[in-house]
Amino acid sequence: MATDLYEISGLCVDVEYMVMGVLANNVYIVSDGEGTMVVDPSCSADKILAALGERKLDAIVLTHSHFDHTGAAAELREATGAPVIASAVDAPLIEEPRDEDLSTRGVPCPVDRTVAHGDVVEVGNMKWKVIATPGHTKGGICLYLDAEGTANPAAAPVLVSGDTLFCGTVGRT
Repeated sequence: MATDLYEISGLCVDVEYMVMGVLANNVYIVSDGEGTMVVDPSCSADKILAALGERKLDAIVLTHSHFDHTGAAAELREATGAPVIASAVDAPLIEEPRDEDLSTRGVPCPVDRTVAHGDVVEVGNMKWKVIATPGHTKGGICLYLDAEGTANPAAAPVLVSGDTLFCGTVGRT
């Protein structure tokens, strides 16, 4: 399991990621100097906490309910007190995974805030627009941050897509 921390440059906020878990998922750490969020903590809360260092975790965002995107969410929530945010549609499967469905079998995790298309998730000075992207799961979401209004408005905006997009293709639907 690779857990090197990588940075993406040229964006309007700081984005770091680790490739983790049996399915090599991207776990994102996004910061703007005022707030920090982790997106899709697939596994190993200890390694995610180490990567956070001294930063306070303000939110844990789950793009969908599959175990390979939620596996460390409960432990990370417990260790940091950060709220877990997920779509209202997928939240029940995150809170009570089903054993009969391998894609949602995982560690149960309370969802502190549910969101829907058009909602805004504020972390620090970042205002992420929630975009509903059903298909991979019924409640899949993407998060979009326009560069305008950030500390670096000339830089590129950010889209966190979960499994809606895969490298070179679309997510399995």
